[in-house]
Amino acid sequence: TSFKHPDPKNVQLRALQRVVKLLMEGETEVRTNADLEYHYHVKHVTSGAEWKARLPNALVWIDYMCMPQPTAGATNGDDGSGPATADHRLMELDVATTVALDADRNGSLSVAELVQGLKLAVDSIPSYIERCTQMWILVPACEHSDIYGAACDFFSWRSRGWCRMEFAASKLARGADMPVMVIESSTHHSYFNPCDTTKLVAAHGEFSLQADVEKVNSILEAMAMAKAADYRQQGDVTLARHMTVYKRRFAPQSTGAATAATGEVATGEAAVAMLKRRFGWRDEETEALWMKETGWNLLKLACATDDLPAVAHLLTLPDAKHAMAVKNRPMVVDSALRRQPFSMLLGGSLDKFDAVTCATTFGSPPVVQALITAGSPLPFSAACGIMGCWNEGGCRSGNVENIAMLLDAKPALAAAKDEKLSLSITYALQAPQHCQPELIKLFLDRHRRMKGIREKSLHTALNRRDMLGFRPIDYLATNADATPEAVVLLTSAGAGVEHKYNLSWPMRSLFWLLMHTKMM
Repeated sequence: TSFKHPDPKNVQLRALQRVVKLLMEGETEVRTNADLEYHYHVKHVTSGAEWKARLPNALVWIDYMCMPQPTAGATNGDDGSGPATADHRLMELDVATTVALDADRNGSLSVAELVQGLKLAVDSIPSYIERCTQMWILVPACEHSDIYGAACDFFSWRSRGWCRMEFAASKLARGADMPVMVIESSTHHSYFNPCDTTKLVAAHGEFSLQADVEKVNSILEAMAMAKAADYRQQGDVTLARHMTVYKRRFAPQSTGAATAATGEVATGEAAVAMLKRRFGWRDEETEALWMKETGWNLLKLACATDDLPAVAHLLTLPDAKHAMAVKNRPMVVDSALRRQPFSMLLGGSLDKFDAVTCATTFGSPPVVQALITAGSPLPFSAACGIMGCWNEGGCRSGNVENIAMLLDAKPALAAAKDEKLSLSITYALQAPQHCQPELIKLFLDRHRRMKGIREKSLHTALNRRDMLGFRPIDYLATNADATPEAVVLLTSAGAGVEHKYNLSWPMRSLFWLLMHTKMM
């Protein structure tokens, strides 16, 4: 809440104290939020009596004060705070700053020692998290001390790179699924769903030091690989392979192209052989049964890991046309492991994916272009996504260049009909913050380019209501990651903001019945 100190007015500390006091006194319960109960069919309630019994013997690890802080001991101004720094995980300090801080320490630990301790603490984040039984996200609304009119709350927390990393790490931790409690006030707290772990990519968040991105990626890549190995050790090959695919989302710098022992990128059959090793390919009979059960094949796995050499070779095989068209089947939830919320996210988010959707979501433009050139089907879902709590696809992943290539190859995806444009804009609004405006501009621009399309059609599409009575701008209003630029783009293009919500009584009744049935 400040560039000089994480909590200079103790707003967050007092909020934590109030919540802990209420929980220890057994005066409040915590339950899963609506998304967990409706979409994941997971209902978990920790009663006041349980909190009262647990907390007296609990150990609480608090970020910042439980890590070495090189700049915290020196003062910089009348408020007694340390030198200005926008992130308490400051990993590097220049020589002049180090000397100045050391001179102010009166014989205590040197800055170099504290920096080394901080580095070790950051490297140990996976171990800290895997030893926790819960993670609490403390985000009471408060004013930023150094930016006039700026608020610090759950929405600003979602934008910070290190916060995103810790959220992702809570779900990449091995073992039992860890509840994540969001605390917005002493009376407003709940267990949060994992959907956004794949949307709030840490590397695309805000960092005080851009060099921290590499550190964050290395931590999450290591955790993702360990999670995949853990799934495999527990005997679930499908979850292990889904986790291997998602490694690129958690650590975007990961490359899929296989490298031979000589250091050269493998090609042809050698590339496919290395792809098989990456996914722990078993004998052909066993894998044929797995592919029939799941809908996956080697081409889609290569697309999902951005392995262009393997994709290029697999597209030359006789069954390439079928391999491009077949879609993934729903993961059968038949074990306690698969009933964990994060496992359900991994399983459900890749449902109905074909090869080009895998490439648009996880791959790079050369892989997308290879499929287009080979004559791959180009479904609407490849560009926009597959709606659901864990909506995936090109928009959700934020790969603007990939989506642009699809729209160039098949302009009709830009929505010649009002309902399609309305849907595509709605999906674009679910994109990550860093690319949300670019995607909206892309769809609006390509729609305007289409022959015979009039501005009236665009206005109609932007104000069209779906079966629940929502327009694209209504969905934007419910999006925790909406950007001001997205609002301006929609309203400038003709989206109205004056209309009242209009859900017909049959749909209201059906919606209430569904929510009531799932959440009781």
